[in-house]
Formats: sequence, C-alpha cells, structure tokens
Amino acid sequence: MKKLQVALLTAGLFSVGSVQASPISFDFFNAHETTEIQQTGSLSMFDDALGNLTSVTLNLLGESISSTILDNQASNGQTFSYLSQLSFFFDILGLSNNITLPAPTFITTLATTNGFATLASGTQLDLGTNTEQGAYSFTFTDPMDIAAFVGAGSFTVNCNTLSSSGFTGGGGNIDTNQVTTGACGAEVIYSYNTPTTSISEPMTLWLFGAGLFGFAAMRRFS
Repeated sequence: MKKLQVALLTAGLFSVGSVQASPISFDFFNAHETTEIQQTGSLSMFDDALGNLTSVTLNLLGESISSTILDNQASNGQTFSYLSQLSFFFDILGLSNNITLPAPTFITTLATTNGFATLASGTQLDLGTNTEQGAYSFTFTDPMDIAAFVGAGSFTVNCNTLSSSGFTGGGGNIDTNQVTTGACGAEVIYSYNTPTTSISEPMTLWLFGAGLFGFAAMRRFS
C-alpha cells in the first residue's frame, strides 16, 4: 500500500508539457530568365519527430527587371501615358489540401511614365531600368491546413508570368523597345512546440531530502 502511495505521489510530481521552439524555414529563389517565365522549386515538409506543428507561414516571392525605351514614329508630337506590368501566378502542388491563391498572385511594375508625357516626332523617351519585387504571404493556423504540411519529402511551388503593356493616347504611333527578365521563389516557415517533462518543486525537495537521508544512512552503517 505504501509503495502504491509513493508511486502515485511521484507521478503527480512530474508534469509533461510543451515549449515553443525556434521556427525552422526552407526556401529557394530561381535565377532570372527572359519573360515569359515558367519556373518551379521545392520546399521540405515538416518532420513531426521535431514536435507539434502549430502554424505555417508561406511566402511567395518574385522579382522583375526591365529596361524600356519609347520611340515616337509619328510626324508630329504625341502626348500619352504608358504602363507596363508583369503578373505572377503561383500554384502549390503535393499537399493533401488544396491552397487557393489569388490570380494573379501579385503584380510588379516594369515601366511607367507616371502620368502623361509629350514626345516630339522622331525622338525617344528612355524610361530606364526598373527593378521591383513582389510578394504574397499567408499564415495557416487551421489544423486541417497545418496537417497538410506534415510528412516526409517535399511539396512543389510553380510560378509563371504574363506581361502586359498599354498606352493612353499616342495615336498608336509609339514604338516600344523593352527587355524584361523575371524570377520566382518561395519560403516556408514552420512554428512548432517541443514536448518537455519537468519536476515540481516539492519533488525536487523530496529528492534532495532522500539524498541526504541516504547519505546519513551510509555514514551510520559505514
């Protein structure tokens, strides 16, 4: 009976819990290619041997670099505005749950006149080189969504682009000389808890007292 009481007391003095571990992340970013681009990459799944996954943050990334020169081919001056953009589209494959993303996921600006500009006949307007990054980020906290990221191996992130350019005014007489490259990447961040076992303060004191008692008994019988 005494042994049972001691066992129950000891069991009550130990507690099992969890503690927030430092997040781990995986990422990739592809090299620039001439648009339109079709790129892919992979990100590692979460190994549940590390602990209990509590949230997942997925960052989708893109970058465009574009140089643009506008040339007025008309016999008279032209007043116009110009805007050129690159739309990035992402797909996530290899997860048990489908992830719905905006289409396009995000848009970068390749070139713009920032309002109306006037260009004389036979002259050019150099809009320079523009580098712009885009990103889309989402944090998953729903248990069903989180569970989709747990497992062995990796999941796939696909990306492609569509460019668009347009004039307001200019009479259709403005030629465009544009060189554009783009690149895609992604990052996944896993936040998780690791299990812990702690000894309560009374148990610590009991163990300390038991140690002193054992030491005294050894001294007595030595």
